[in-house]
Amino acid sequence: MLELMAGRWWAVLLRGIVALGLGVVAFAWPGITIGALLLVIGVYVLLSGLSSLIMALQFRHETERWWPWLLRGVVELIIGAIIVRHPIVSGIAIAFWIGIWAVVVGILEIVASARMRRVFASDWSLGASGVISILLGIALIAFPGAGIVAVAWMIGFYAVLFGVFQVWLAIRLERLNHGKVISQGHI
Repeated sequence: MLELMAGRWWAVLLRGIVALGLGVVAFAWPGITIGALLLVIGVYVLLSGLSSLIMALQFRHETERWWPWLLRGVVELIIGAIIVRHPIVSGIAIAFWIGIWAVVVGILEIVASARMRRVFASDWSLGASGVISILLGIALIAFPGAGIVAVAWMIGFYAVLFGVFQVWLAIRLERLNHGKVISQGHI
């Protein structure tokens, strides 16, 4: 599975760059209307889901462990569609949905990280992405009534950290893809 991901390191990099962009927007314009912010988030979640589904379809003939990508893609597409379809609905409901999405994605990333540790013994980037996803999800589920600025900053903080971890992982995967692995755990 790791070799398959290494061959598609650019998709991980793209996801990280888009997340960084989302984080910058959330910090730069926290007062934008909830509809505009949620529309941007919804489109991001849809694109992330589409990316996960594409990877699942590519992996299905190459490995038995393609189903987490499929599950992630389906969950992201459903939640992204809900957000895009109803961007003006209560910020509380949307924060709750985003929280659920973040927890599910975080769990799936921690599972994937545990499997990757066989090759990258000292790597923590995917597991850390999963942990921050879960923490964001718990915060949004526990405090959905927080003001939209606070939610925008929480999402911005999450997106920047997630983006950094994804870019770091993409760099490591690209090095693995090009045979630059020096030894297990050191790239």
